[in-house]
Amino acid sequence: MGTGASCRTAYRCCWFLCQVTGPSSSRLRPRLLALRPTVASSPSSCRRIWLGASRFGCSPAARSRSRASQGLGGATLSWGRSNQAASGARLCLRRRAVPEARMKQSYLDDLRQVNTREELLSAFMRIGTSMGFPLGTIAFRTGAYGKTPVFRGVTQTSPEWLQRSSNLSLAMTDPVFVRLNVSREPFIYDADFYASNNAGPLWEVGAPYGYRNGVCASFHISPNRALIWGFDTDERLPVDEQRRMQLMANNQLIGVFGCAAVERVLGLERPLLTERQKEILGYVRSGMSSWVISNLIEISEETVNYHMKRVLSILGVSTRVQAVDKALALGLLD
Repeated sequence: MGTGASCRTAYRCCWFLCQVTGPSSSRLRPRLLALRPTVASSPSSCRRIWLGASRFGCSPAARSRSRASQGLGGATLSWGRSNQAASGARLCLRRRAVPEARMKQSYLDDLRQVNTREELLSAFMRIGTSMGFPLGTIAFRTGAYGKTPVFRGVTQTSPEWLQRSSNLSLAMTDPVFVRLNVSREPFIYDADFYASNNAGPLWEVGAPYGYRNGVCASFHISPNRALIWGFDTDERLPVDEQRRMQLMANNQLIGVFGCAAVERVLGLERPLLTERQKEILGYVRSGMSSWVISNLIEISEETVNYHMKRVLSILGVSTRVQAVDKALALGLLD
């Protein structure tokens, strides 16, 4: 800033101080009026103005006493920060942003050691809360997506939303749910994400319940077994790219540390099949007959049929096709 501009700034500020300090500055006003013509050309006038302001009760201490006596409500004068202050005022009117994540290693260790659904939800939401999210869902999928999968999970949400979101056929149309089941990449969702997938009305349905923005991820163990989870909030997510990447990276750690524990708690109980029974069922999956299988593994055809009868009984089905489908759903034929 040039010398002239600095002088003019000092002049204006001192004139303002005179307005708010009342009678104590009555002797300074004539001097300011006299200095006005020379303020842009005389550098020394800046110092004269400021010394005059201090001498006649316009120092910071005097201004504070004057504001207290006149009830100005604590108005402050900011040097060169008017734009930032105005910007801050506008931000106060916006929705509060998600705070920076404060995840701890102990939170992940607790998740790894859960044994019940209650413990799982508590450990999971401890991580979510540390990342600034009040809502969250974690589920384990057994079976191939798009066929007849079974989803079992725990969620932190309102009873009203839980009732509305329990429809699996409706969930299949949600772009967040679809991406979790078909993609292995973590992602962030917001209103633009839904709009880009032609599902804006679905976002509007969830927004009043706190599902405005969120971070999601999935861990695909096999085509028939997957862990999916996400955290949600009605607050703004970080705009800074580095913070958004850190948010997704922290969220991804849940799958790394908690996959085995979540499957233990949420996965379907898998019936015990012998290695021979699994081997035969694998050949049946490929469309082979009992005679072909008997020649491949060098046992009699009657023995193959006996093993298949045992498999049908253990899985509780009546046909070979049903046995293969259920074995796939339970993750027995990975």
